[in-house]
Amino acid sequence: MDKITGANAVRENLAAASAAVSKRMLVYNAHIRELAYLIVSETLSEDNAYDFELACDGIRSRYNEFVSNGAQASPDMENAEHKVKFCSFVSDFLAERGIYPAEPESFDEIFDGDIRIACFSNRAADRAYGAFARRIPRARQVICDSIAALCEEVADGRCELGMLPIYSSADGFMQNVYRYTVRYALSPVMSVNMQSDGDVYVRYLLFSSLPCLRKNAHTMVLTVASDGKDVSTLPAALGEYGALLEDVTSPLPSAYGDSPAFRFTFSVKGADMAKIRTFLQINHPSFVINGIYEKTETENA
Repeated sequence: MDKITGANAVRENLAAASAAVSKRMLVYNAHIRELAYLIVSETLSEDNAYDFELACDGIRSRYNEFVSNGAQASPDMENAEHKVKFCSFVSDFLAERGIYPAEPESFDEIFDGDIRIACFSNRAADRAYGAFARRIPRARQVICDSIAALCEEVADGRCELGMLPIYSSADGFMQNVYRYTVRYALSPVMSVNMQSDGDVYVRYLLFSSLPCLRKNAHTMVLTVASDGKDVSTLPAALGEYGALLEDVTSPLPSAYGDSPAFRFTFSVKGADMAKIRTFLQINHPSFVINGIYEKTETENA
């Protein structure tokens, strides 16, 4: 066989193999879609209204039972690709029934008057406050003397927002600050990186006691309790829905009993949030979306 004939044979074999893979994938997707439709239909009766979380609870129970009963016959049902596709179809079927995850309220609708921002007062914090104040009309500074006092001002409604440093490029993630924001259930709203000496910068976040979205918010902070489950595939799984991992911190002191928890930061610009929420609700129900915040440009000190 000469080289040309051999090369042509290889091309034909590759084309045939590619077609076979494509056909297999079409069949594979069709079966997963059929499974999703069956489980959603069994979970939801036609004449009842369901909220998103209640629907996902029922779907998760039936899906886990199905996977458990068939794991030995088909281990493929437990892989991440199968779960991603299944949740994608489930999200589509829920949408057809008008069942969607709840949307956070608009920042502008919640805060339509003067906005009190609880802050520390020092050289760096004053500069960070100025950076935020230029973007938030009617901002007013309220000085606090501790992290706990600042968080209480926001949680108790005496201030609409609180400003805290959360990360230093020199020292890393500020775990102590984060613990307080979790304890007081505060949600990030906006961030700014303040340039300091040389290449060092400090990231400041504005927090609210009410989950809300600004127009350009697309950075999601997500805390997931492992509960014995592998969360290492989570970034790749959410990536299939358009999210992009930016940062992960582990372990964190958990707000979920004795289970270790992990903090993920994703860019969700252009991502399908309904499918992300469906995947989390079915595969990692012990999760909290701490907030989706707006990143602003780095400010020079």
